[in-house]
Amino acid sequence: MVAFFSLSPGKRGVYVLPALPALALSLAPTLNDQIPARWFGPMMTGLQLLLGAALITLGLMAWNNHPSLTNKIANYTRDPARLHEAGTLVFTLGLVWLASMVVFWRSKPLGRWFIALMVSWLLFTTWGYRILEPLRTPRAIFEATEQIVPPGGQIGMINFREQFILFSRRDFTHFSYFSNEEQENRNAWLWMQETPDSYLIVAEGRELECFKMQGARPLGAAHRDTYVLLSDNDMTDNCEPPDEVTRFTTERPGDWLE
Repeated sequence: MVAFFSLSPGKRGVYVLPALPALALSLAPTLNDQIPARWFGPMMTGLQLLLGAALITLGLMAWNNHPSLTNKIANYTRDPARLHEAGTLVFTLGLVWLASMVVFWRSKPLGRWFIALMVSWLLFTTWGYRILEPLRTPRAIFEATEQIVPPGGQIGMINFREQFILFSRRDFTHFSYFSNEEQENRNAWLWMQETPDSYLIVAEGRELECFKMQGARPLGAAHRDTYVLLSDNDMTDNCEPPDEVTRFTTERPGDWLE
């Protein structure tokens, strides 16, 4: 299983997770009779101390808006409160690693690591995911869109990303994942001309021949891009017709959010 996923050109850590329990079980008989070297315990204790100190330092940097961190998350959010909340989580994780080392000092080093890891995963999968959810999904983009688009309005998107469609409570239209940007641009203009109360989500900074970007309304950042909303007022007077009319509409794909 490990070899199979390793051969794939596209890799994500979560894809290999099903192989880890089997790997641990297969290694257990081999390691069960092994006696750790004398340096193993002090090394694991030192690593735990360094990791705890590093996490606390990182949390303090986040609280103080360190430039390296603010630049890092600029593609996801520009709200300092988000960074501060993440810093609180990281600081707490650092305390967990140091506290587990102090409280269970007489336990085996691997036992202390196990306790720290279990508590850390519990915090990350609850508190951490609540912090990450608005940063790693376009939920905030659509919340801003809902404030602008009137009831009954429809939403389209150039340079479609599949993550977006799940969060739209309105009918959502895109213009083929496989079309080039020029053809998407022309198809989007034609769709907006034919569809009343239609709005278009695009990444900021794009040069679109059929739209005027000066009046675009900002929506925020998601997936390493900043997005804006275009309306009928941002369309040019004329636009070259597309080589082929291509559009795909999904009715209210975000109803699961209600």
